[in-house]
Amino acid sequence: MSAVIAFSGASNSGKTTLMDAMKKYCIEQHGEGSCMVLGEVIRKEPVDINKIRQNPSEYLKKQVQWTGEKMRMERELFWIDKPRLVLIDRSLADSLFYISFYIDKSQLSKEELKQFAFLYKEVSYTLQEHGRYVYTHLFAPAPIKKIDHDGYRYENLNILQDIEYEEIIKNNEYFGLGHKMFKGHINEWYSNFEERELALWVKNIINGKQ
Repeated sequence: MSAVIAFSGASNSGKTTLMDAMKKYCIEQHGEGSCMVLGEVIRKEPVDINKIRQNPSEYLKKQVQWTGEKMRMERELFWIDKPRLVLIDRSLADSLFYISFYIDKSQLSKEELKQFAFLYKEVSYTLQEHGRYVYTHLFAPAPIKKIDHDGYRYENLNILQDIEYEEIIKNNEYFGLGHKMFKGHINEWYSNFEERELALWVKNIINGKQ
């Protein structure tokens, strides 16, 4: 049986770093083709997230594009033969947060508001479905306070980081993912690998023991 882990939570929490480490470990233990990664859609194109968010209409269009592509990729997991480990960069609970928190609805036209409402409902429905049938595990790493500005992170992240984390956690719990969720600090993977709680959780999933 495949393990499908969705990574969720605030920006700058080490999700991508840990996913890379987990992929490497899985391949070392179980061979090439044992791990599949669904990356964050936004990282597929050069984008200035701060500039886009200043234009609610443009940001709505981008979210329709990004989130639609994310839902499509996740839906394919219903039909394909999945490898031992599938890693998803962000659950749909994250998408729901970014849509509801960062789009200024007061600046949208009536037609854009209808588009927003449709997108919100579609993501909510899909999150409920995928939370039940796609994600087998959810990892929500705690935010790292030292901000790594990689071009995709935004201004004032240091102020809003904790709000992001808590609200995304609430979304996951509201849609019934609380029992699948594991919280930890990324550095637990790298220090004292054989004993730290996060490392054991990861190893047990990859090796089919959890």
